Amino acid sequence: MVPYHGRFALRVARVVLALACLAWYPFTGERISSALVFLMAYAIFAVGTLFEIRFDASPRALIALVIDFVFFAVCRWLIPAVWAPSPWPWRFRFTSGI
Repeated sequence: MVPYHGRFALRVARVVLALACLAWYPFTGERISSALVFLMAYAIFAVGTLFEIRFDASPRALIALVIDFVFFAVCRWLIPAVWAPSPWPWRFRFTSGI
């Protein structure tokens, strides 16, 4: 279990990530689309987690993990393939650590 300050730091990092993605969206040249709506929903979720009192309970933490995974998967799908880093360095790092 991560200490309280660590869990709160992770929630703050989630808010920073969500707001940074929203701030970067106008520079992409896109118009209002479903991607913007998705980013806004994630930002609202991230800010909401800061004020949630019993957020660290097991079911809510699992829901947050699933939402974070969906956010990562959708962002990975939205980013063009040329921007995405190659998976080979990560595979090397994971296999060399074993």
